[in-house]
Amino acid sequence: MSAYFDSAPHFMVKAVRKAGIRFPISKAECLEKAGELTVKVDFDRTVPLRVILESMVPDFYENGASFYNAYVSAQMKASK
Repeated sequence: MSAYFDSAPHFMVKAVRKAGIRFPISKAECLEKAGELTVKVDFDRTVPLRVILESMVPDFYENGASFYNAYVSAQMKASK
């Protein structure tokens, strides 16, 4: 049985907090704040926060719920 890495959302929340992303916010502002931060997405792999943010739609997030819904949606599309 292979191990399954299920902590990516946790590391995403930590990166968003560290970047100082607060709502409401535009995608452009998120990208600006992301800087060089990375998100651990697997046991031995990280991805730049900005790459994750670029995959998300829409271009404006009224609140955390809309932001994290966009994150989950982007991750679902990427896994197909």
